[in-house]
Amino acid sequence: MSARDRADEEAAAARVLAAFGVRFAERAPFRDDRELVDELVREAQPAAHALLFALTVEVAADESSLEHHEGIAMVHLLGRRAALLGASPAAATALVPALLAALEDEALRCPDGFARLLASTCVEGFVRGREERLRDAMAGAAADAQPTLEVLPACRALVLCGDHEPERLAARAEAFGRELFASEARVAIVDISALRGPDRHRAAAVADVREACALLGAAFLVAGADAEWREALADASVPEEACVPTFGDALDAALRTLGLALRPRMKTRFERLLRGGPDRQ
Repeated sequence: MSARDRADEEAAAARVLAAFGVRFAERAPFRDDRELVDELVREAQPAAHALLFALTVEVAADESSLEHHEGIAMVHLLGRRAALLGASPAAATALVPALLAALEDEALRCPDGFARLLASTCVEGFVRGREERLRDAMAGAAADAQPTLEVLPACRALVLCGDHEPERLAARAEAFGRELFASEARVAIVDISALRGPDRHRAAAVADVREACALLGAAFLVAGADAEWREALADASVPEEACVPTFGDALDAALRTLGLALRPRMKTRFERLLRGGPDRQ
């Protein structure tokens, strides 16, 4: 392709994208959707370029041609990105009609069958994006819900459980570190007995709590680490002596560090609770 041809193609794509933005804004039913126009125009660039090319070659009418595959893929991605940006389902159904109308301004018309295929592909991409957005939101909420509690005076615990992405755990560990500083804790316990997926990336989140404790001058304990977790924690520079078998062992160590002792009756109640039994008076 000559430099002139390339310049002509870029100019045509720019006109198509500008027209797409206008046509989409006309079709979008909600103000929130119309506020996404600039971002959607940027996201539509690959689809516009792919369709411009496919509709100017000799096989433009052949919906199964290789030249159309890229356009289909790019329209799928456009639908997905619209979902991730928070567009409504009604806006998603306006994307392809707006894009095809913009192409028609350049005297390029999609065959009816291909237009229907693009519309369904865009909606499929949108649905996938909505599912992805929902999963991310639920994963974030689950990670943020990992409980912290003050188990003893000046002793706070973070209980990690379930299956979470390392970056989610890192964010929760960072928030726990701030809690330690705010409460001037002297001991921190991280219970990982029910945390799944031992690896060095998740262990790094636990190590972040250790670093916060080092800055604060607080003792640091990890409860419930099995052999796999201990190996991962060692890779993250968490010392073996910081690991104890159970949460009860961590509480005993915290009591010693704080110079505290439980009365025999309270110790029995604590042990019963830690075993999951009822707290009988």
